[in-house]
Amino acid sequence: MSDALVAHGNYCHRNLAYVFGPIFALNNPAFLGGTEATEVSFAAWLYTARNFAVGSAFVVACLLRSAPMLFILILIRLLTDLIDGPAFLMFGLASNEVRLIAIFVIGYYIPALIAMRFLWKQMTNSTATE
Repeated sequence: MSDALVAHGNYCHRNLAYVFGPIFALNNPAFLGGTEATEVSFAAWLYTARNFAVGSAFVVACLLRSAPMLFILILIRLLTDLIDGPAFLMFGLASNEVRLIAIFVIGYYIPALIAMRFLWKQMTNSTATE
């Protein structure tokens, strides 16, 4: 199963975003509170909790070299991103809508689908050989 972790250029590298994003959100009230924000908002705390939880689970999946666990985490993260992208657009939080759509499609959706496809092939091939 260790080959499965090579999916999409070793998907485990995304853990840095789960650490630095929340740190940035908690040190910059404007990150999720708008330009007038002077205090860290409840949304920033929720964002931090969600990302630390998912990041910790990714670390465990990578250390265990568990393709099924990694597949489930990528699927859950994809579902979350499928809600986050439109939510940014719906609430007017994007300064540039085209750039936001490009970031979500190129940076989140396509890589997650590629990684899930690769992991699925790895999991089905390993069960077929057993």
